[in-house]
Amino acid sequence: LLSLRGSLICDFSIPDKTNIDGWLFDKTTDTVQCSGDIDNDGIDEIIITDTLGLAIVKYMEGSLRLIVRVASSTARGNWIYGDAANGGRYCGYKISKFNGQQNELLLISKQGIATVSLQDGNLISMQILKNGELHANWKVNTGDHFLGVAKLFDDTETNIVFENNIDMHLVSITNPDQTFTLRTGIRYGGWLFNRADNTIQCFGDFDGDGLDEFFISSPWGIGILKWINGIVTSVAMAPNGTNINGYIVDNKNVFASPGNYLATKNQEIIVHNNAQLLAVLELDNGAFKSLNIPNKNFISGDLAGEFVAKMDRDQKCDWLFKNSGALYVVNIDETTGSKIENIVEINADINEC
Repeated sequence: LLSLRGSLICDFSIPDKTNIDGWLFDKTTDTVQCSGDIDNDGIDEIIITDTLGLAIVKYMEGSLRLIVRVASSTARGNWIYGDAANGGRYCGYKISKFNGQQNELLLISKQGIATVSLQDGNLISMQILKNGELHANWKVNTGDHFLGVAKLFDDTETNIVFENNIDMHLVSITNPDQTFTLRTGIRYGGWLFNRADNTIQCFGDFDGDGLDEFFISSPWGIGILKWINGIVTSVAMAPNGTNINGYIVDNKNVFASPGNYLATKNQEIIVHNNAQLLAVLELDNGAFKSLNIPNKNFISGDLAGEFVAKMDRDQKCDWLFKNSGALYVVNIDETTGSKIENIVEINADINEC
């Protein structure tokens, strides 16, 4: 567990093959799937899986403690976790308010979709959508590509997004009639949707209203789509070649890592080409705006991964990325530009972590 206090500090670590209250952590077989506040106490837990089952662990009083463990092929109500008959690995593993009330864990497998809640030390299935069932206008099919989760319809419920080679489905677990399908060949506002060449780059609250939009690109250019009054519509569009305060729009760029880099309500979008930071975009009164960010030419080597975190307790998000040699922590500021707060070489010791 790392934090940024002048430099990256290791607050806690465990060696490989550590026994966590009966769960043997083995980095060769275990996968840390996600973290989130599944017990709704304001502190995040960590979801770990291996071929034998699932564990939820929590940092308590200086150590990791096992909160609950579920063995493979264990029934949780009408849901069987890791049922061998259904085959395949799980995906999803997101913790959020899928029912609009308390945080739950999303599980997606060849059985279908389930949300499970932690109650009295046990995981209880809350909502189950089996493959082949009709959920409003969507026939449940987890063989479709799982895109992610976002708060699309209202700010109390998190929704699930799937796509296939024709359509994209915005799924409400608790309000089936709100589930909406975007279909190829239909214009949503000014945006012509075509799953064959459209790419959903990321989800984020780009206008600061508490609901998420999705950033989309195509060979034509880029856009932001939003659910408004029962329909999806475009709220911003820019064709390739548009000059946005020095940034020349190119749909082949990477548009990712939305975050509150300026500590405002709306989230900004990092734009790069895997070798250089190109722009930080925001939505401003229905149009794209590129922030004036100097000092952009600092990515050395191919970018191999990126994520967003609030590392230094200044209420602003930091952009973290890694290449083959190091992990970088970057602070974005419209006045002073992008500043590398810390660089940690791969395989370096962080205060003996």
